[in-house]
Amino acid sequence: MEGNMIARRSIPARVEPSPPSVPGETGGAARLIYPDAKAVSSYRVAVHEAGHAIVARILDWKVHFATVIADVDLGYGGCVWAGGGEPDRKQSLRDGERTVFDVTGVVDQHMPRHGEDREDAESWFFGAFHRVVETLAGAAAENLIFGEYNERACSSDYLKAARYAQTICTSDRSAWQFLEFARSEAEEMLSRYRSVLVALASALQERKEMDGAAIDQVIMSTLAHEDLEQERRRRAYWAALR
Repeated sequence: MEGNMIARRSIPARVEPSPPSVPGETGGAARLIYPDAKAVSSYRVAVHEAGHAIVARILDWKVHFATVIADVDLGYGGCVWAGGGEPDRKQSLRDGERTVFDVTGVVDQHMPRHGEDREDAESWFFGAFHRVVETLAGAAAENLIFGEYNERACSSDYLKAARYAQTICTSDRSAWQFLEFARSEAEEMLSRYRSVLVALASALQERKEMDGAAIDQVIMSTLAHEDLEQERRRRAYWAALR
């Protein structure tokens, strides 16, 4: 979106303009698998995917597309592709997980040890945080709207997020606490834009698949409507004081 309207409104200045490039990683697919798709409403899937898309835009990542059309062969019930390069529509859920594990396996070998200079690794520490926050944004969106998230449905997201966390944490315990912090951070981000989340989820449920431009349009129109309503309330308040 022009100037990234959503990032301009109240997102802290520390947000990095784009995810750091990682050798061998061509894109970031946030995928969701539902073992029993019939038991899960299409709206819940839409909320999950909308959460990924909105947090990606808050981080100023490009969103290529979002879909709630399940693909049994590729192993997902919904998918958002954000950041990185152009999406690979044939990449399966397991392919995406393997990519994360391959990349983080290389990173592990080059991370500084205790007492070593960390300057060269700073971008990875920062980038890993953002990647974990975006990866857990689907669970955060479900928790925000429904008061809980489907642990089985979010297991793939947590698996990838945990692997990122393990590159910068020194124990499984600290990695798990980091994941909970990152999910809470994603939920706080989304809580500022709850109306956007609801609007985008509804649009995605209706249209089934949206490209980045269509997603940005929903975000911009929802925020513009909120600004208009706020201005109307302000004018009504001042008119009542006369």
